[in-house]
Amino acid sequence: MRYLIILILIAIGIGAYIYLSPKTLKKGDTIPPFELETARGKFLDIEKYEGKALLIVFFSVDDDVSRDVFSDFHFISDQFKGDADVRFIAIAVDGTPERLKLFLSQYRFPGDVLVDDGTFVAEVFQVTSFPMFYITNGERKIVYTIEGFARNDIRELTPALRRAKKED
Repeated sequence: MRYLIILILIAIGIGAYIYLSPKTLKKGDTIPPFELETARGKFLDIEKYEGKALLIVFFSVDDDVSRDVFSDFHFISDQFKGDADVRFIAIAVDGTPERLKLFLSQYRFPGDVLVDDGTFVAEVFQVTSFPMFYITNGERKIVYTIEGFARNDIRELTPALRRAKKED
């Protein structure tokens, strides 16, 4: 009888863990609302971008590939310069505000840069490698993702952003 009770408790624990674990966001899912601190110390609510196509890139201030992305980002941002319906967000998942400021003094980004300590937003988005890209339409539905990075990936983001913009 004791073994049966122990097995039932283990089964309940495993079931609760599976149920409560964050699910991986994928194409077609709506990103949840969140608010994070910007590199300038203000708080930004993602709902501010309702109605806009949005490119979100998760990055590490210590990652060489993330630095490459920031160096090449003008290929995308130049395509949408002045377009009020497309916005860019970068989320640093491992940096202090001081380290992020140093990073941004060397690499420019054409949108808001947010700081996450890796325990909230990065967990919800299941960020496992850097950089990681999500593109959403104006309803915050994910229309495109890239995990990791190759030089040609950055050029794939432009048509994906255009498609996201049309879905609004």
